[in-house]
Amino acid sequence: MSATAAARADAKLFSQPLGVLKSRARLTQNPDEMARFAVASNAAVVRELLRNARLTEDLVLRIAARRPARPEPLVEIWRSDRWSNRPSIRRALALNPYLPIEVGARIVPLLTRADLKDLVADSGLHQSLKEQARTLLALSTRPP
Repeated sequence: MSATAAARADAKLFSQPLGVLKSRARLTQNPDEMARFAVASNAAVVRELLRNARLTEDLVLRIAARRPARPEPLVEIWRSDRWSNRPSIRRALALNPYLPIEVGARIVPLLTRADLKDLVADSGLHQSLKEQARTLLALSTRPP
């Protein structure tokens, strides 16, 4: 699909009523359409997409790692019971500078040591998250 054809498809898709968008997001089987819904600015549409049985971890990971990103889809991924418990998704969310800091602060304690080290080394992340990761790393290296 050409760039102009994709832009026309997006314009047509997002001009529909909210109820139609939510229903299509929840039921679509088309991976390209899922990718378009993933960048929707309306959190309700993203929430319904995350309930889609055909949605794959790979696509959710791409949404979580996307930069620049709107914070709403990232927060919806975190709120999703289906996706927020997966380590790769947590890591992608925590390393995304567009994730609200208060959400990131809840994810950091759930990361692995390697993920914490990556978080500390990332210059694009908020200083408070990096400090939280440093503290957790220091606590995990102390003898009991």
